[in-house]
Amino acid sequence: MEVRIGKTMYDTGNTKVGSFIGDHTKTSIGTLLNTGSTIGVMCLLMASGTPLPKYIPSFAWFLNGRFSPGAGFKSLLKTAHAAVARRKCTLTEEDAVLLKTVYDMTKEERDPLIKRDSKALLRR
Repeated sequence: MEVRIGKTMYDTGNTKVGSFIGDHTKTSIGTLLNTGSTIGVMCLLMASGTPLPKYIPSFAWFLNGRFSPGAGFKSLLKTAHAAVARRKCTLTEEDAVLLKTVYDMTKEERDPLIKRDSKALLRR
């Protein structure tokens, strides 16, 4: 099966494929994702009754059909520390540096979506 991820088509070699979801991403009950959806690291997704966008950049929140900046990097990192601790693991300093790097790298993908949806809210 071929799946489009971003602008690139990939042959998965499988007859079926699901979604690609990054570490520490959370979804609500009833969240609808399309085949080949790509969801970044540390996202928060709330069901909207319709399929969510096929691409959600890392650290973005998608609530009520709109992108949101969420609680900020420090808060997300604190949550990640708690989540791995519940599994009797440790989020290392190297993990935190990697997550901060991904946060910075995906800013240019995330911010325009958040800005667009914030403006739409203000126009209401």
